[in-house]
Amino acid sequence: MKTFTRVDSKFKDEFFKYIDSAKSILITSHTNPDPDSMASVLLLYTQLKKSYPQKHIRIIYESENVYGWGYFQNFDKVEFVENILIELHTFDLLILVDGNTFNRFTKKEFIINNFKINTVCIDHHRSQPDKFDLELINPLATSTSEILYNLLLSDLKKIDKRAAELALFGILGDTGDLEFIDSTKSSIFPIVQRLVNEGGIDISFLKSKYAAYSERIFLVIQELTKNSHILKIPDWPQVMVSLYSKEFVLKNTLTDSELSQGGKIFIYLFGRSLIKVHWAFTVTPRSDGSVSLSLRSQLEGVNVRLFVENLGLKGGGHDRSAGGSFIPSQGENLDPNQCLDQIISWMRLHQPILV
Repeated sequence: MKTFTRVDSKFKDEFFKYIDSAKSILITSHTNPDPDSMASVLLLYTQLKKSYPQKHIRIIYESENVYGWGYFQNFDKVEFVENILIELHTFDLLILVDGNTFNRFTKKEFIINNFKINTVCIDHHRSQPDKFDLELINPLATSTSEILYNLLLSDLKKIDKRAAELALFGILGDTGDLEFIDSTKSSIFPIVQRLVNEGGIDISFLKSKYAAYSERIFLVIQELTKNSHILKIPDWPQVMVSLYSKEFVLKNTLTDSELSQGGKIFIYLFGRSLIKVHWAFTVTPRSDGSVSLSLRSQLEGVNVRLFVENLGLKGGGHDRSAGGSFIPSQGENLDPNQCLDQIISWMRLHQPILV
C-alpha cells in the first residue's frame, strides 16, 4: 500500500503506472452521488479517455439512477446497478473517488477482498480509510474535484470548457457555492478563477444545470418543512430535525433519489440559518428498509462526521456535512420515528463534540 496526502510528481508517477498497466478500469464513487462524487467520476473518465482512447473504462454506481445532470459531459456513460460486485470480475483496476471505505460504495463490501484487482482511492474525507494499493487522501482539499483538478488539469496550458465545468461543478457542490471556505482552504479561489476564465463559465448558468428541481422534489421539501421541529437536549446545541413517514413516501411513490435530492435542498436552505440553531439533520426511510440521516452543521454546532461515526452508523463525510444510515436486519423495514428515538436516547447519554 502506498499512501499520499497531496498530488505531487511521485503520486502522479504511481497513479499513471496503474493506468498504463490496466487493460480494463472501473471508476466508481459512493451511493446516492452528490455533485462532487459525480463531477469526480466524470472528470476522471473524460480525461483518461482522452489520453487512453483504446482502454476499456466504465463508470458504474451501485445506486439508483440520478436524474437532472445530463448536461455534463459523458453523463450518458454512467451506469447505475443494484450490485456492482457482479461487474467487478471483468476489471483489473478499481478506482474509487470521494470516499475511502468500501462500505460507502457497495452494500457487500466484505466480498471485495475476494477479488484479485488493484485498487486506487482518491478522496478528501477524514474518516479512517480501508486499505488500498494506492491512496491519496487529503482532508485539507475542499473536494475530490479539487484533487482531480491538480492531478489532471492544473498542468494543461488551456482547460477546455466541458472539463472546467465538471471541476467547478464538484467544487461548488462540496463547498456550498464557496460558503464553507475558511483560511485553511482559501487556495481554492485561484483554481475557481482559472476554471471560470478558461471555461468561459457563467456560474449562475452552470448552477441552473444541476441545482434546478421538479415539482415532486418541491413536494418533498414541503413535507420536510411541515415536519420540522427544534430538539433541545441538555448540554447539546439546539438542533433542527425533520423527517418523513413511510406512508408519505409510499403514497407519492417517491424514489430514494428524489428523497435524497429534496432532503439536501431542504437542509441547505433551512438547516443552518435559524438563530441559535447551529446544526440540523433529516431522517429518511429508504426502499431497502434502511433509514438514512443527512446532517449539516456550522461553527458552534456539532461535528456531524464524528456524530455519525460515534452512533455506529454506516456512512461518513465532513465535520460540517455528513450522512449515515441505520442498516436493517434481513427482511426488516426500519421506522424513521424509532430511529429518531434511538438517536435522542444516545444523545442523552453522551456529550457533544463541537466543530
